[in-house]
Parts: sequence; C-alpha cells; structure tokens
Amino acid sequence: MYGESFKETEKVTEDSCLQPLNVYAASKAAIDLLARQMASNETKIIRLRPFNHVGPGQTEDFVLPAFAAQIARIEAGHQEPVLKVGNLSAVRDFLDVRDVVDAYVCVLNNFDKLQNGAAYNISSEKGYKIEELLEKLCQIADCEVKIVKDPARLRKVEIASAVGSSERLQTSLGWKPRYKMEQTLNEILEEWRAKYAD
Repeated sequence: MYGESFKETEKVTEDSCLQPLNVYAASKAAIDLLARQMASNETKIIRLRPFNHVGPGQTEDFVLPAFAAQIARIEAGHQEPVLKVGNLSAVRDFLDVRDVVDAYVCVLNNFDKLQNGAAYNISSEKGYKIEELLEKLCQIADCEVKIVKDPARLRKVEIASAVGSSERLQTSLGWKPRYKMEQTLNEILEEWRAKYAD
C-alpha cells in the first residue's frame, strides 16, 4: 500500500504516505483508511501492516517456495538440474511467518493499552535481494543447478526495493523478529524435500 513512498526513503514508516501502484495495493490502502475512519470510542481498531512473510506451508505461487520446490525436485531426480526464475533484482523485506504471528499476539495481549486507530508495520527492517536468497538456497542444496530466466515468470517490477521500519512496534511493545533467514530457508527447503522423498 505504500507504493510510490518506497521510492522516496530507505525504509517506510507508518507515517509514510499510502501511494499504491496497482489495484491490489489500492484495495489494501482503502481498507486501512476505512479502518482508521471507523476507529471510535465504541470501536477499538488497531491497523497492522505486515510485510512479506515466508515459511513452510506456502505454495509455489510465492517466490522462495517456488525456488525450494524446484531444488527439491532436482535433488529427487524429478526435474532436470535447471532452476527457472523470474526477475531476481527486486529487494524485499521478508519476515518469518512465526515472527508475524508473534507480532499479532503481542498486539492482542496489549490491545487495551494501544491508541485507537494506531498503525504498526510488521517488518524485519532488512532488505533481501531475491537473487541473494536464491544463492543461499543453492548453497544448502544437495545438487548443482543451472539458473535460467523463464519469460513466463518475469513480471514488471513496479518497486525496486520495499523495506519497512518496525521501530514503532518494537519501541511500543518490545516485539522483535527472532528467526534468522537462514533457518527459515532451511525449513522451507526441508518441507519440499519431504514432499519429494522416495
């Protein structure tokens, strides 16, 4: 929902303008603004803005499980040693799904103390280049792979880098991400390995 604001700063904060660049993002921004308007003495609303979360259980519709699934198929002999990828240049703020859930629980446990209508980013505050995360997965793979750009997987990248600040949540409630990206990647790959085990 921050859209164009990602181009104006290294990390967006909750005070950054909502400037969505596509219909999906506009729908998220609209709901966020509606929730802010609905916040009243009778209706307590806290707005949470989670960034990209990853972990076991995601389908191949998401970039990191798509890489891991292909690696697992290659390791199991179900796919030629060619890993098909899209655009690898985008930088995204990825967070382990368990950290996102911990943030939700933290907010719920402190709900009565929080200002009505307040917004909180849930982010790792780290920008990961997609190519960098692919390299990490390839390093833990039990096979050699050739990386090939697949035109079917290429899509227009409207935002080169999307990273958020979660300083407000960390300062207000003491929440911090606990899971390292390397652990998350290992667990994603292990899940896909189990699916293709003989």
